[in-house]
Amino acid sequence: MATFTQRMKELRREKNITLENLAKALNTTKSTLSRYENNLRTPNVDFINQLAKYFNVSVDYLLGNSDDKTFPDSKEDTPEEKISKLVKENKIRTLAAHFDGEDITDDDVEDIKNFIEFVVQKGRIKTNNLFSIRRDSMTYDELLEEVESQGIDVFEMNIGKHKGLYADNTIAVSKDIKTTKEKVCVLAEELGHHHKTSGEILGKKNINKIKQEKMARNWGYEKLVGIVQLINAFEKGIRSKHDLAEYLNVTEKFLEQAIQHYKEKYGVHYKIDNYIIYFEPTLFIAKMF
Repeated sequence: MATFTQRMKELRREKNITLENLAKALNTTKSTLSRYENNLRTPNVDFINQLAKYFNVSVDYLLGNSDDKTFPDSKEDTPEEKISKLVKENKIRTLAAHFDGEDITDDDVEDIKNFIEFVVQKGRIKTNNLFSIRRDSMTYDELLEEVESQGIDVFEMNIGKHKGLYADNTIAVSKDIKTTKEKVCVLAEELGHHHKTSGEILGKKNINKIKQEKMARNWGYEKLVGIVQLINAFEKGIRSKHDLAEYLNVTEKFLEQAIQHYKEKYGVHYKIDNYIIYFEPTLFIAKMF
């Protein structure tokens, strides 16, 4: 499969454009483009989208994930199409409206979208009224409250070299952990043991124990670094790893491990609605219109 650097060179040569002229067209420098072509620097998501649009190819083709050059249709959906997508995405069985107008407008779409969100949230609260609808980040105190509402006791105590331990509805978090950000990551992983593992799994030499430990950690990654939360961060203009970790209230190490988990689970990229989340060569998100 071709790489980004190979595709960039091929497209530039097909269009018979020099690095200097391409740099002018993209409002960047010749040296920056040269680093991209020689794999000395990794482009960010904005540049990749800009380059794909310039050459009129798909992001997947540009990254070497597909041989289909087709650029996504940029035609905006009609209000009716937008509503159909909302119904499908939220799994609404019946949607009816009584209004005096004849044609559905974009303002109507926004009103219906808000109503659908209300219905979905109301259904979630009715199904499980123990928890509120989660925001994009969760503080240590909020997760602590959720854990305790499940009948699990949490203690901050001296547990030696361990950062967290779990046994029979009891979680211990090391009192030596300095930041609440790291505490929430540890607590999420230990909660993963409550939901996903059984038996004694201490030690790293037994394959079954290793698998169970990984299951618990993966549960924690998805709890604090959800796919939807990654998209919401992208929509808010968050791009750097540091800013993303701050937004999600997790450590950068935890964020890196979560991304690695998604890469193992989904592969190089994952498509959801009109977004493509790429986990390699670096995390970035492409939105298709």
